[in-house]
Amino acid sequence: MLRGFAVFAAAFLLFWRGAIGGGDAKLVAAMALLVGYHYLFGFLFLMSLCGGVLALAVLARDKLRPRLLRLLRLASMPSAKPPGCNVARSRSTVPYGVAIAASGAITLILEASFAR
Repeated sequence: MLRGFAVFAAAFLLFWRGAIGGGDAKLVAAMALLVGYHYLFGFLFLMSLCGGVLALAVLARDKLRPRLLRLLRLASMPSAKPPGCNVARSRSTVPYGVAIAASGAITLILEASFAR
């Protein structure tokens, strides 16, 4: 229970600083309580790996999008606009809840398989 509170406190500080969303802070604390203290550090490590892969995928998508739009512009008729060309550029975010949920599910599956 104390480790779950420590994870929530750390996640709340990250939320307070604007690094993660409030839902992510609650989800990581709930998943930490769900996986238990035996597998907590494995869960956190796996969560960081999944988050890194997800962040690289978002970065690759953001870097490839202008090139794909240029190709669409060249392939389409000059008067036709490709979809998404009027979309204002916004700051990219990583949906970290996906990484938290995936690592929690993987940890729980591995925990169940090791318990046999």
